[in-house]
Amino acid sequence: MELGKLALRQLLDLVQLRANRERAIDWPPIEARFTALGRSAALGGYLRVARDLFGQPLPDGARSSMAAAWLSGKFLLGIRLR
Repeated sequence: MELGKLALRQLLDLVQLRANRERAIDWPPIEARFTALGRSAALGGYLRVARDLFGQPLPDGARSSMAAAWLSGKFLLGIRLR
């Protein structure tokens, strides 16, 4: 994924997974894995867009970075400009 671009299919999968299985998701290990891979901004970006477009709150204890805010802002701006 290029910074500033989100895959809609991945976003839809995330939103549906959270809508159906939120209680079963153990977020700390997921966040740790994304961080270890240097992709924490990507996870945060997807979570922020899911919040902004679908009203899903950020997971408890989720950290939001400036990079995640920039990623989600750029994505949402792109939607509005089309």
